[in-house]
Amino acid sequence: LPAFFFSKIMYCEQNWSDQPCPNVTDSLNNVWLLLPWPLYVVSCGFLLAWIVTTVCETPMHQRRAVFAAIAFANSTGLPITLLTVIHSSFPTTTELGRVDP
Repeated sequence: LPAFFFSKIMYCEQNWSDQPCPNVTDSLNNVWLLLPWPLYVVSCGFLLAWIVTTVCETPMHQRRAVFAAIAFANSTGLPITLLTVIHSSFPTTTELGRVDP
């Protein structure tokens, strides 16, 4: 999945056009937040899973499954959603609107 994100952000159409490819450094400066974001989402998921298992008094043999289901539920889908929303919010004349996530 990280390779997919990287290839979508760094997309350069190889059609022999005169348009230069995007500058990798500038693009990474704009999307650095996507690197720690899944760690933040999973950490919040673990905290929520601990609260849920404590409040609901989940049996010990089911706690690991509950932790996995809650903690990793949105860790990979959220960046895709964010990139899609960002892309649709900008006109195609801007750099963020030109690159299709």
